[in-house]
Amino acid sequence: MLGLASAQKDVLNKLKTYGGIGAALLLFCNACKQEAPPGPPPELVVTVAQPLKKSLMEWAEYTGRLDAADDVSVRARVSGYLESVHFEEGEYVKEGTLLFTIDQRPFKAEVNKAKASLAQAEASLSLAIANLERAQMLILENAISRQDFDLRQSEAEQAAANVQAAEAELETRELDLGFTKVKAPINGIAGERLATKGNLISGGSELATVLTTVVPHAPIYVYFEIDEATILSFVRRVMNGELPGRGSGEESPVELQLSDEEGFPHKGTMDFVDNRLSEESATITARGKFANEDRFLTPGLFARVRIPASREYEAILIPDSAVGSLQSKKYVWTVSEKNEAQRKIIELGPLYEGLRIVRSGLTGNETLITKGIQMVRPNAPLSVEKSQVEFPVDKK
Repeated sequence: MLGLASAQKDVLNKLKTYGGIGAALLLFCNACKQEAPPGPPPELVVTVAQPLKKSLMEWAEYTGRLDAADDVSVRARVSGYLESVHFEEGEYVKEGTLLFTIDQRPFKAEVNKAKASLAQAEASLSLAIANLERAQMLILENAISRQDFDLRQSEAEQAAANVQAAEAELETRELDLGFTKVKAPINGIAGERLATKGNLISGGSELATVLTTVVPHAPIYVYFEIDEATILSFVRRVMNGELPGRGSGEESPVELQLSDEEGFPHKGTMDFVDNRLSEESATITARGKFANEDRFLTPGLFARVRIPASREYEAILIPDSAVGSLQSKKYVWTVSEKNEAQRKIIELGPLYEGLRIVRSGLTGNETLITKGIQMVRPNAPLSVEKSQVEFPVDKK
């Protein structure tokens, strides 16, 4: 213990001797421990591009179903036994093509009977005319009474009427005979045979036997429903001249896409818009018409349909990857002349071929940050990694 106390005294004496030097060393060490002032933040590497300007037309898309312009159920107009069938199921038939033949023998007999009745009526008319001519000569000589003359004249008129009735009866029987040949009423695709040879079929009424159907594929319709909000917007745009409509002299285009197709390769025109909205669905029925000359489009298919939502104009397009959200607002980051990030609030429109239409907020001449927007802060210094003039357009 005495040795330790003696050692402490020696250290104190030495500190007193070298006090000035120790204090200087202490101050130097404290200065070394102080942190250096912060330098400027590192530049953020970003990918940039200019918005794409493109002349385009906006479209509104709907789901529709294809339907034939006509759909005819072929029925017999007379009753009888089916004698023969003259078409193949599913083949294209022209108007007037013979499809079925009904046993003609009973109808030929009726035609012959009507011809005989007509000949009998014509013979009676000849006799009545001869009697009237003799009566005309006798009345001039007062050889017969006026009553007898009137009787001869009445008989001649009655005989003429009988001839007309017989002619009408013959025409009816000949029509019935012609109806034994059931022909295609329109051009189209013949459906399934619903009656075969040897069957007794009924005809001549709404309950007549359906023999087959004929459905034309050219032209063809597509029906789709437009919601209330959209139809109101369309009507206002038509009234303002922003869209073609009735009375403008312009046809409104319609484009169609089937489930296995890309884009909208089938082009048609608006053909019909109903006169009232459905109370149940608050939609209105619209119809597009397509020439379908190759008869590829088939009634009953579902399809995507689009109609113009604007006239052609120059739009500003950007990728969705460049868009950020700030509460309910949308924004993009642009690069200033000083290579600093600036936020711009924008209003977006619909997608167009994979890019987003910008309604307002951009002029199209900005340098837009397209990647890494999550790391960008206002006025942050930037290092531009890549620049491109146009965005790649992903067509859908």
